[in-house]
Amino acid sequence: RSMEAFYRFIEAATFAAGKEPSLFLTDDGNLELCWEDANAKAVQVEFTPSGAEYFIEATGEEGEVAHPALAELATKLPA
Repeated sequence: RSMEAFYRFIEAATFAAGKEPSLFLTDDGNLELCWEDANAKAVQVEFTPSGAEYFIEATGEEGEVAHPALAELATKLPA
């Protein structure tokens, strides 16, 4: 289910040139995507069986979304 969440997010996400994300496998066996925004601040999204958890360093915002909201999250996060 983590991979399903990842693919749903990637289909809707766009990333700035030169700001390609890095993909990691977490200790819990989930996928985590990390990149820097235009101001070199970290953006992290961990894909879980139920959706995704995210963190935006520039604003300190963190949260969790369910599978149906992944495309909306992809457009909300800074590229």
